[in-house]
Amino acid sequence: MRTLEMLDYFIELAKRLEYEVREEWLDGIGGGWCRMKGKKVLFVDQSLTPPERLEQVARSLHGSEELAKVYILPEAREWLDRVA
Repeated sequence: MRTLEMLDYFIELAKRLEYEVREEWLDGIGGGWCRMKGKKVLFVDQSLTPPERLEQVARSLHGSEELAKVYILPEAREWLDRVA
Protein backbone atom coordinates (compact mmCIF):
# COMPACT_ATOMS: atom_id res chain seq x y z
CA MET A 1 0.00 0.00 0.00
CA ARG A 2 1.35 3.43 -0.91
CA THR A 3 1.93 6.20 1.59
CA LEU A 4 -1.19 8.23 0.74
CA GLU A 5 -3.38 5.14 0.75
CA MET A 6 -1.99 4.13 4.15
CA LEU A 7 -2.51 7.66 5.46
CA ASP A 8 -6.14 7.59 4.30
CA TYR A 9 -6.55 4.16 5.90
CA PHE A 10 -5.25 5.41 9.26
CA ILE A 11 -7.45 8.52 9.13
CA GLU A 12 -10.50 6.34 8.45
CA LEU A 13 -9.39 4.02 11.25
CA ALA A 14 -9.20 6.99 13.62
CA LYS A 15 -12.73 7.98 12.66
CA ARG A 16 -13.95 4.41 13.31
CA LEU A 17 -12.32 4.68 16.73
CA GLU A 18 -14.43 7.83 17.30
CA TYR A 19 -11.71 10.42 16.91
CA GLU A 20 -12.73 13.72 15.38
CA VAL A 21 -10.05 14.20 12.71
CA ARG A 22 -9.01 17.78 12.00
CA GLU A 23 -6.59 18.30 9.13
CA GLU A 24 -5.14 21.77 9.60
CA TRP A 25 -2.08 23.78 8.66
CA LEU A 26 -0.06 23.78 11.88
CA ASP A 27 3.13 25.17 10.33
CA GLY A 28 5.25 22.15 11.22
CA ILE A 29 4.68 22.31 14.97
CA GLY A 30 3.16 18.86 14.76
CA GLY A 31 -0.14 17.43 15.70
CA GLY A 32 -1.42 14.42 17.54
CA TRP A 33 -4.44 13.72 19.60
CA CYS A 34 -5.96 15.30 22.65
CA ARG A 35 -9.23 15.29 24.51
CA MET A 36 -11.42 18.38 24.07
CA LYS A 37 -14.69 18.62 25.97
CA GLY A 38 -14.65 14.86 26.43
CA LYS A 39 -14.09 14.11 22.73
CA LYS A 40 -10.96 12.59 21.22
CA VAL A 41 -9.58 14.95 18.58
CA LEU A 42 -6.77 14.04 16.21
CA PHE A 43 -4.92 16.99 14.65
CA VAL A 44 -3.11 16.20 11.40
CA ASP A 45 -0.56 18.84 10.38
CA GLN A 46 -1.08 19.58 6.67
CA SER A 47 2.26 21.40 6.47
CA LEU A 48 4.06 18.05 6.84
CA THR A 49 4.89 15.72 3.95
CA PRO A 50 2.63 12.70 3.46
CA PRO A 51 5.18 10.28 5.02
CA GLU A 52 5.52 12.61 8.03
CA ARG A 53 1.73 12.85 8.38
CA LEU A 54 1.46 9.07 8.16
CA GLU A 55 4.01 8.66 10.94
CA GLN A 56 2.24 11.33 13.02
CA VAL A 57 -1.14 9.62 12.74
CA ALA A 58 0.31 6.14 13.34
CA ARG A 59 2.13 7.40 16.46
CA SER A 60 -1.08 9.01 17.70
CA LEU A 61 -3.03 5.77 17.33
CA HIS A 62 -0.30 3.45 18.56
CA GLY A 63 -1.10 2.01 21.95
CA SER A 64 -4.74 2.99 21.78
CA GLU A 65 -6.83 0.48 23.71
CA GLU A 66 -9.55 0.70 21.07
CA LEU A 67 -7.22 -0.85 18.45
CA ALA A 68 -7.76 -4.26 20.04
CA LYS A 69 -11.46 -4.01 19.23
CA VAL A 70 -11.19 -3.54 15.44
CA TYR A 71 -9.64 -5.41 12.56
CA ILE A 72 -6.50 -3.74 11.22
CA LEU A 73 -4.88 -4.70 7.94
CA PRO A 74 -1.59 -6.57 8.50
CA GLU A 75 0.33 -3.90 6.59
CA ALA A 76 -1.14 -1.20 8.84
CA ARG A 77 -0.26 -3.27 11.91
CA GLU A 78 3.36 -3.32 10.67
CA TRP A 79 3.31 0.49 10.50
CA LEU A 80 2.04 0.68 14.06
CA ASP A 81 4.77 -1.67 15.22
CA ARG A 82 7.41 0.43 13.41
CA VAL A 83 6.49 3.64 15.19
CA ALA A 84 6.49 1.99 18.61
